[in-house]
Amino acid sequence: MNKFIGDILGLLAAAVVLLSSTAWGAPIYTMNVGTSSFFVIEFDHPNPALSAVANINAALVTTTQLGLVVNLTNDTSVPSTSALGTLTQAALMSIGFDFTPDATGATLSRSPWSFDQVTIGDINFPGGFRVDVCVYSANNCQGGSVNDGLFSGQSDTFGILLTRGASNDPWLLNTAAVKFQTNLDSYKFGGCVREQCSDTPGGKVPEPGTLILLSTVALAASMTSRRRRQKF
Repeated sequence: MNKFIGDILGLLAAAVVLLSSTAWGAPIYTMNVGTSSFFVIEFDHPNPALSAVANINAALVTTTQLGLVVNLTNDTSVPSTSALGTLTQAALMSIGFDFTPDATGATLSRSPWSFDQVTIGDINFPGGFRVDVCVYSANNCQGGSVNDGLFSGQSDTFGILLTRGASNDPWLLNTAAVKFQTNLDSYKFGGCVREQCSDTPGGKVPEPGTLILLSTVALAASMTSRRRRQKF
């Protein structure tokens, strides 16, 4: 019996090593050099119910430049009631993007309203996300006064021109995340491209690393059950 438990723990330990040493997660969107495309990123948080949508036109994709036009909407409904209390104010404060290869320069334009500032680099986005581009509406990427954000029901459109070292590789969008400031608390969460979002209520498709860990647990449990049957 102790050997069976040892097998399970060994498999779990191997899975943890894989997760900690490998950059898991396929890009959520790929933009090939010489093409243009349009895609939609959805951001949803269940409790309290927060929601935003980014409609993105990748109008320019070259070996060194990526030109995006982003229409960002805070479509959170207020007031709304959850287990945490009544949501009366929910402002969208910042949006972060992680690209491969990393963007090395960024120029922001066409935003006379909320989202009018950008920063690039190895950014620790709120919520533990690592991004290399952050566009924000208040003091910095971390947030600021709720009154400086994009309010419920409002939209903003901005253009952003990103640069990188010359490469024929596609521009890979690995992560997109947002930060909300509300009367209840601040919330930071990732999004998914609409075609890839889970149809399961209250959740998105698990990251590949999570799937590997869950599969390992299931495999270990299956091995234990099979060995028990053989013993008896």
